[in-house]
Amino acid sequence: RSRIEGPKEMTHARIAPGCRRLTAAHVQVQAIAERFEGLPEGVSKGQALAAFKQATQPLGLSPRLRDAIDVLFAFSAPQDWQPGARPIVWPSNRKLETTLGLARRQVQNVLSALIRANLITPVDSPTGRRWGHRDARTGKIVEAYGFDLSPILAAGRRQNPGLPQHGLVAFFTGRPSPRAGSGRAGRNRDR
Repeated sequence: RSRIEGPKEMTHARIAPGCRRLTAAHVQVQAIAERFEGLPEGVSKGQALAAFKQATQPLGLSPRLRDAIDVLFAFSAPQDWQPGARPIVWPSNRKLETTLGLARRQVQNVLSALIRANLITPVDSPTGRRWGHRDARTGKIVEAYGFDLSPILAAGRRQNPGLPQHGLVAFFTGRPSPRAGSGRAGRNRDR
C-alpha cells in the first residue's frame, strides 16, 4: 500500500528507544545552539539574564518560565557564555524541584514548555541522564548533557532580526530599555 501512496513524510525521529522525540523545530534550535558565538562583547551573564527577565512579558512568557530560566542560568558559569563555549547546565529534576518549589511533574512540564518555546534545547546523553564534567584548571565544560541555554539569546534575534544592540532589553523585545535612574532605585539613591 505504501508504494501506491508514495513515501510518507517523517514528522519526528527517535535516536533510540525511550529517547526524546525530535521534531523539525528541535533540530532547528539545535542548529542555532551549535552556532552560538558567546555573549555580545561587554555583556555579562547577569546582564543578559536581567534583560531577558525584563523582556519576558513582551515575549509572552509566564513568570514560572522566567523563574525557571533564572534558576537554569544560576547553574552556568561565566566562562560558559564566552566565544567557543556553550552554556550547558545539568541540574537534576530533584534539584529543580527544591529550587523552584515545584512538584516533579510541574518541573517536567516547565522544562517541556521551555523546549517548546525554543528557549533551551536538550543535549541528551546515551543513558538519558544529565551530567557534566569541567576542566579542573580552567572551569570550562569538557563534556555535558543537560540543557543548552544558548537559544535564549537567539530568541532576541528571532524576534528582532537586524536590531542594533542599543540595550539588551531592546535586543529581546525591540523596545528601548528603561533609562538609568528613571526607576525607583534612582530616586531613592539621592535621599
